[in-house]
Amino acid sequence: MGTIADSMRPHVKRWGRTIYLRLPLSPAAKNRLLEFAYKNAGPLFEGHGYKDSLLDEFRGQPISFPYVDEPVVSVIIPVYRGLDDLHNCLRSLAAFIETEPALEVILVDDCPSEPVTHAIPDSGGLVKLFNRENLGFLLTCNRGAGRARGRYLCFLNSDTMVTKGWLRSLVEAFEETSKAAVIGSMLLNPDGSIQDSGWRILQNGWGYPIGRGGDPRNGAYTYRRIVDCVTGACFFVSKKIFVDLGGFDPVYAPAFYEEFDFAFRVQAQGLKVICEPRSKVVHLGSASYGAEMRDQLSERNHAKFVKRFADTLPKHPTVTDDEFQLRKERDKGPVVLIVDLSVPHSDRYAVGITVSRYIHQLAEAGWHVVFAPFDGKADDSAAEILERQGIEIIRNPWTIEGWLAENGRHVDYVWLSRPDIAESLIEIVKAHSSARIVY
Repeated sequence: MGTIADSMRPHVKRWGRTIYLRLPLSPAAKNRLLEFAYKNAGPLFEGHGYKDSLLDEFRGQPISFPYVDEPVVSVIIPVYRGLDDLHNCLRSLAAFIETEPALEVILVDDCPSEPVTHAIPDSGGLVKLFNRENLGFLLTCNRGAGRARGRYLCFLNSDTMVTKGWLRSLVEAFEETSKAAVIGSMLLNPDGSIQDSGWRILQNGWGYPIGRGGDPRNGAYTYRRIVDCVTGACFFVSKKIFVDLGGFDPVYAPAFYEEFDFAFRVQAQGLKVICEPRSKVVHLGSASYGAEMRDQLSERNHAKFVKRFADTLPKHPTVTDDEFQLRKERDKGPVVLIVDLSVPHSDRYAVGITVSRYIHQLAEAGWHVVFAPFDGKADDSAAEILERQGIEIIRNPWTIEGWLAENGRHVDYVWLSRPDIAESLIEIVKAHSSARIVY
């Protein structure tokens, strides 16, 4: 069956694209269809499940971490049973260790009656701690942080698998963003769809996961941006900040809402919480507490969170039917859509230098900048540079018209370059937006 599926996949992709182009739907409807297709049939179009492709990449990888005198990052993994998941997590860490900053790994086993970390091979850069009693996720994380030697801490669930460049991207996001305190990865489901790309917290204190079920290639989710919170499954923070704020607050023990609370306390200090989508981590979502206990703890700690931040929450959104607004709301500046022939390369030609500088200056001034390469191509290092500056990009197979149909009401300015581009887009801009057009 696998051989048959592999042979059919190129035909399915070709037929799917042909049908998609011919569908009598609006551009906005086609964009929504793309997200639905990726969420429900992504493996059919792209290959076997994303989790399986990762497992293939590091299958048989030895679990070994060399000792380093001065680790940049201490990766802290709370463990509660789940040896198979832990094996996969550690194999992925070991497989990509050469591409990442110097690290140490700290395992904190929180199941005294059935410890599993004894089964993990010892190595110089691997620290094993065993709780004498079950402390729960929060206190286990705090205990691991107390043994950390790194400048940064990265709390990582044992039911995760990392990808190449995951930790380097987090460090870079911290060091390139003024007043950064907490950084989170784009979390992926086992099928490769988005689990969350940062969170917004609503007025009622419940969280909204940005991008859930979407395509991780969609430019709406792939740019670095300020968020309210990031998930504790991969939670990167300066050790100094973590210590200064007293770590995760034990009032939320054993678990749930501790990372949201920490993020809000960070922001009260004038610091930022950032989602860095270049860092991608697969989160299996294994439930350590079970659904009933999870819901009870969430309800209890949600009430504590709402009471503590009663003065802050009224400033947050109430509805979730406009994801662009949820993504953009942390930026209070105008929205500008910039269209040029291709992504600007500041190292190749004068126009690229000029456009790059304008884009950077607008972003620095607090504008929400959306860049649309007319050719639709945005998968090289130049596009990454823009996204690291917080620039949203419209890339194939998403279209400028489709993006405007969904989001045009939010756009204040549209900057069009080149006569042929302007001629083809002016009427489309007018049809979907009241934005002022700049040429």
